[in-house]
Amino acid sequence: AYCETAFDRAQRAKVRNITFGSSGARSVPEGFAYEAAIDQFVSLLKQLGPLAAPRGVTVSVEQLQSRECNFINRISEVERVVRAADHPNIRGVADFYHMAAEDDTPEQLASAADLIHHVEIAELEGRRVPGTSGQDFRPYLRELKKANYSGAIGIEGRWELSEIEAAFDEINKQWREA
Repeated sequence: AYCETAFDRAQRAKVRNITFGSSGARSVPEGFAYEAAIDQFVSLLKQLGPLAAPRGVTVSVEQLQSRECNFINRISEVERVVRAADHPNIRGVADFYHMAAEDDTPEQLASAADLIHHVEIAELEGRRVPGTSGQDFRPYLRELKKANYSGAIGIEGRWELSEIEAAFDEINKQWREA
């Protein structure tokens, strides 16, 4: 009932994507079996997909680095649960900051690229906007381009208003060069 209400509200507000990335909501209690957590999470996703679909909402699963959360830390885990949920309204987020923190490779992103609905970007150093320390996102962007990714790339990091224009220019430059 809670999810139906949330999806109804999202539809009325014209929200098309809800990211499932809250570390507190996803943390697995100490001693709880990882595979049991995966099974429960996939079961939940299988219930959410059919509720989200008629409202035009996509639920996107985000990986979080292990220092923030103890569950779904790698892009390969996002791929695993999204494929297991097997619903067009359950997709993944590729968060380049968390991917860099967990040493996810472009090849691992390539395996999941067809499932990616949203991308978040920030440089690993200081979780700053692209262009502040020169991080090269091209290898990851190249894999998204190969998969014909056409969704949004959102900045999720620390920034000053004066840095935004240059950050978007850097993202666009690296996308073109990827």
